[in-house]
Amino acid sequence: MKCSICGYALYVEISHIKAVSDFPDEAMVAHINALENLLALCPNHHWEFDHDYVSGGIMESNKVRAKFQVTKVAKTTYGLASGQVEVTLTPQYDQTIEEDRRFSKATPSGTIQLFIDNPPASDFLALGKFFYVDFSEAPQAVGAGG
Repeated sequence: MKCSICGYALYVEISHIKAVSDFPDEAMVAHINALENLLALCPNHHWEFDHDYVSGGIMESNKVRAKFQVTKVAKTTYGLASGQVEVTLTPQYDQTIEEDRRFSKATPSGTIQLFIDNPPASDFLALGKFFYVDFSEAPQAVGAGG
């Protein structure tokens, strides 16, 4: 096991993404300690995470998770193709929602604009729905010429 942020593997600690104190008193231990609420961190990043220097939106080394909402779905023509759907996603920031407060440090500002000509894909991205978007570096593609 290694630190989910820096990759340090000599010693890691398990951190709760949602703090134990944020659960109601009647919460089951199995719910508090569910795998999706646990994060392996080195001691330095564990301290930084617990003191809000590192956001819960950073889930793995070199990866950022952001929370977006579909805010626009419109039929459009893009380039020469017709019958496409334009989908716009905007970062979710609702400071009354505990999860959004964790993501606010890692979620980028701006929008994601997509032009889709695949009906099942555009149907999936329905207006008002929320999505996690993971950003991780992609290896540089090598063209046919090398």
